[in-house]
Amino acid sequence: MQLINKCNFIDDIVLLGFPHIGKHGGNKSYDIFTEISPYINDICNIITVVLTKPYFNFSIYAHSPINIKQKIIKALIDMVSTFGIAATASQHSLGYKNELIGLIKGICLTIFGFIIPELILNPILHKIKKNYLKFIVAIVIIYLLDFTSNIIFCIFLSNYTNPSENTGEDKLTYV
Repeated sequence: MQLINKCNFIDDIVLLGFPHIGKHGGNKSYDIFTEISPYINDICNIITVVLTKPYFNFSIYAHSPINIKQKIIKALIDMVSTFGIAATASQHSLGYKNELIGLIKGICLTIFGFIIPELILNPILHKIKKNYLKFIVAIVIIYLLDFTSNIIFCIFLSNYTNPSENTGEDKLTYV
């Protein structure tokens, strides 16, 4: 059996699932929300480090907030990101008609879209002097983390057998 046979390598992994927006009969706006919102904290962090902090001395997303205003803004942005992860997990549970698949998607997004960037992005970006290089490096890191998340999810999906379907035939398809 192939390692990844339930996913289209280009659409699902290389292009991070964006070609599926609006397909499968879903709401296009909701699909965009589920693709972008899990990374909204990373996007705001990049904008802060590359643009608003160096040029306007203003933090959209203070990685280490020092006052109540920064803490509230960071918490709200993180909340939107968390809602996006939950929405994506829910969407996959419904789409595949399987809660475990949604849970695995949510776990992948939490680890690779929230926890790892929270730990590594700022220390890496603060070592780079030029803002345009910070931007490029940040985008590459976020892309590679999402790419990794999608590979892991597709490997799981390709090797998962739904225990409730003991028909001998794998019928796991996205509705």
